Amino acid sequence: MTDVADVVVVGGGVFGVSLAHHLHDQGAKVRIVERDGIAQATSTCGAGFVAYWAGGWGAQAESADMVACERYGLDFYTELHEEFPVFPLRRNGSLYLATRDGGWDQGMKPIVESSLVPGRQILDRNEAVELGQIVRADAVVGGVFDPDPVQVDAHGAVLAAAQRLRSRGVAIDERRPATRLIVSEGRVRGVETPYGDILAETVVLAAGMWSNQLLAPHSVWLPYAPMGALRITTEPLAIPDTMPMLLIPDASHAWVREKNGGLLFGCAYNGQHRSALLDVDPPDRLREMPMDGLRETQRLGAQLASVLPPLGRYQDFTYTEGAPCFTPDLLPLIGEVPEISGVYVFGGDNESGITHAPALGRALAQMITGHEPFVPMEQFRPDRFNGQFTTAREVAHSVARSRGEGGVFQ
Repeated sequence: MTDVADVVVVGGGVFGVSLAHHLHDQGAKVRIVERDGIAQATSTCGAGFVAYWAGGWGAQAESADMVACERYGLDFYTELHEEFPVFPLRRNGSLYLATRDGGWDQGMKPIVESSLVPGRQILDRNEAVELGQIVRADAVVGGVFDPDPVQVDAHGAVLAAAQRLRSRGVAIDERRPATRLIVSEGRVRGVETPYGDILAETVVLAAGMWSNQLLAPHSVWLPYAPMGALRITTEPLAIPDTMPMLLIPDASHAWVREKNGGLLFGCAYNGQHRSALLDVDPPDRLREMPMDGLRETQRLGAQLASVLPPLGRYQDFTYTEGAPCFTPDLLPLIGEVPEISGVYVFGGDNESGITHAPALGRALAQMITGHEPFVPMEQFRPDRFNGQFTTAREVAHSVARSRGEGGVFQ
């Protein structure tokens, strides 16, 4: 059986689904092919924070373009939730906390001083404790509250977006992996799958760390580093669902949110789990990963209980794993691959794909269909590093330096 589409999107995570949504809006006949189910890889591990990361947070460079993308993401999920209210969406805002004076200078000042996100509120210790709801009174020196960000269930939001696509007649083939790019005379002609070819003049690789596998036979390599990520969800702990997202940059960049009356939390960590996927053939699925990442997250969570006491009293938990792909400059890889006409890449989520996917999917859809993208796309060119990086480990070193993580990947 041979199918035909204008555009084949390889990958059913948040990037692929968001792009397909906007390609359909532009009038393209689009088809998604996904090896497993929708949002079963890294998208199921998302924290679900939709926020202004380019407005002073962490190692992210301040960028008016990215803040515009983040505003679009807030609107996208709000509209999606109104049409398909099958996933939770809460407008609780983000509360950034400093646990020491040095932490304020390191983590809070860039957020406070950003001119790109108006409306942020500087809080003293008492105000931060009251708003944070589970924060110990003597454990913080102050905070910054951003009222606009929302919390979504990442997995549920991507499923809802796929449900909306299907309701509009867009074909989504689950359990249909793309096994090979069909290329003739330097131009893509479609993709090969175990259930028949799909012919298309445009193919978009939105398959995360698996995109390089499809490009390898054509001597193309994208400079990204897939790095392990892990989230823990506790049993119900009577956590109020009005609690804002809590982000603590001076405590291993920890973040905490409410989920089903319990806590969902994660943090930065080093070790084998973080680096296990560098410069190896990626596994079909994220199974049999090293366990040190789980132990380290639990250890850092226990330390954080001095700030957030409920983290010290959970007894049961589940965890999810993902492999966000990082780029040397922490900007995504978006655009046509120069070596193969008609092949585009949409990747490099840098652990903020849930926030950025809707807007960047819109911009890429505009590019593919011959319209002017609403944000400049030159900055995202997949070939912008000009061969400076040749291995994922080299990329990981660059990421570690920019994030102040030292020699994590020696």
